[in-house]
Amino acid sequence: MIAPHTTGHERAKDGTLLRVDCEHGISWVATHYDLNLRVIQQARGSDEDVHRLVAGWAQG
Repeated sequence: MIAPHTTGHERAKDGTLLRVDCEHGISWVATHYDLNLRVIQQARGSDEDVHRLVAGWAQG
């Protein structure tokens, strides 16, 4: 799990890649990549919203 208030990456249960980034110290971005590292989902929002979304993606 990517800890709240941090950036980083991890693998979901299905092997896809999840990443959280902070842009310009203001907005947060969650990106979900397929097994070929193509973006399949991306969302911007608050720190809490983005980390909650990634936690859901991690479960598959």
